[in-house]
Amino acid sequence: MDEREALIDRQHQLETARHIEEPIWRELAALWRPDDRDFDARERHDRRDDDDIFDSTPLYALDDFAGGMFGMSVNPATRWFEFGAEDPDFARWQPAREWLYQAANVVYSSCSPAVSRFYQMSPQWIANLGAFGHGPFYQEETEPGTLMDVALPIGQVYLDRDAAGNYDTIHRKYKRKGRQVRQQFGDRVPSNLDDKRDYVCCQAIRKNPDFRLGALGPRGKPWLSTYFSPDIKDLFINGGYYELPVHIPTWDDREGSAYARGPGHNARADAQQLQEMERSHIVAAQYTAEPPLLLEEENVLSAADLQPAALLYGTMSDAGKQKAAFLEKKGQLTLSLQQSEQRRAAIRTAFHFNLMQIAMQRPQMTATEFLGLQEETLKLMAPNLVRVQVGGLSSFLTRRYRILERAGKMPPPPPEFANRRVTIEYISPLAKVQRIAEGRGVLQLQAALESMAVTDPGVRDWFNGDKAASVVSEAFTAVPDILRDDRDVRAIRQQKAQQAQQEMQLAQAERGAGVIANVSHAAQAASLSQQRGRPQ
Repeated sequence: MDEREALIDRQHQLETARHIEEPIWRELAALWRPDDRDFDARERHDRRDDDDIFDSTPLYALDDFAGGMFGMSVNPATRWFEFGAEDPDFARWQPAREWLYQAANVVYSSCSPAVSRFYQMSPQWIANLGAFGHGPFYQEETEPGTLMDVALPIGQVYLDRDAAGNYDTIHRKYKRKGRQVRQQFGDRVPSNLDDKRDYVCCQAIRKNPDFRLGALGPRGKPWLSTYFSPDIKDLFINGGYYELPVHIPTWDDREGSAYARGPGHNARADAQQLQEMERSHIVAAQYTAEPPLLLEEENVLSAADLQPAALLYGTMSDAGKQKAAFLEKKGQLTLSLQQSEQRRAAIRTAFHFNLMQIAMQRPQMTATEFLGLQEETLKLMAPNLVRVQVGGLSSFLTRRYRILERAGKMPPPPPEFANRRVTIEYISPLAKVQRIAEGRGVLQLQAALESMAVTDPGVRDWFNGDKAASVVSEAFTAVPDILRDDRDVRAIRQQKAQQAQQEMQLAQAERGAGVIANVSHAAQAASLSQQRGRPQ
């Protein structure tokens, strides 16, 4: 079996493993993302995908989730991450702080709309996470200075994990018209491809078992990438990546499965019940507005005769007996409507509606206000947020940094950065509320010590003001110029100490001069007194 056949066989294995998930995904897509039901590259849909929707609450809930998470995690209007160092003390050193800040600015610039579509694609990325539990995101440098960021549809991606639970195999299967295939691969595919036909293309990304650091070509890259097609035999292109180019945050991982669960899974039953209940309500309303008409004979009336202010002849007998009557369906909808509202509330809760609404309605809210309003909710969300950061944002930023570094766009680091590892620190509202509790605790401790110092001033000696200032600064802001460098602080304190010493010496000199003056005045007075006491 050659390499192409081996990859096609591997693709079939991944499709078989994913086939178990697809029935649930179709239900989830029908509820949350009706335009994203394509889970087979050869599938075709002959009707609209939103025909089964009777209540839009699930769509609104997912939109609020995506908008809230976007605003609180990757909001382009605010800084949502900074670079740091493994040694916190070194990261506080002013030259290091300034370089880390400048490096982060370069990455921010690479995400701007003029360079990439990161911010345009992020809401779709987050929406897939909410609806399906995971969201693949692909980034690539298509040409020098241009970066491609794409939120991949769930149906295109096939996954597998290694023994440690990390993604080590990612296949993408998609379809393209003949001209699109030629645009992507150029002269490496036949020129006679039919522009009206859909061709299935695949990309297989997997770990490189023969990786050799420093080797040329694909062998020198930790990740292999191969494009191939079951429809185009001549398409077989090998390449590689220095970092995994697909970033997959997960909401709630499942043991033994490559695919996670998300809020959409949790609210699936409520959303399905809501759609069925609202369908029944529509039917009930139709019965109320246009009830069936009971007739004695077929030729008495037709549907066209039922109009406002119409005269319906033949519906009464000579004896005054009705020959036609409306069918009444008795029943109270109050309880059913209450149950529908309960289902809506459950859906909103699954997607953390209250938290997302606060973030969207008050984007300028301080982290302290945000924490006070939603601290308990964030505690419940903390495990999910960590997986989103580690599986999605951290890998994205790491690869982005490396791409820019290889392109020579990063500022040269200080020599002291040699052999030091750059870390990622999140400062988005969601990350801030996770860190600000520590800063708030420091301020509360200081206030408590001050109240105790009223009766015992020595209590203040326990408080380390320098350390407290550092912790509070990290909790509330990442701007490097807010706090001075340690050397500057020492110089200022030394200068203040010298000034205080000079002032003390001056004060001592003044007191000494005063004493001398007093002694002199006393001696002069005594001399005058003696002179007055002599006989003339």
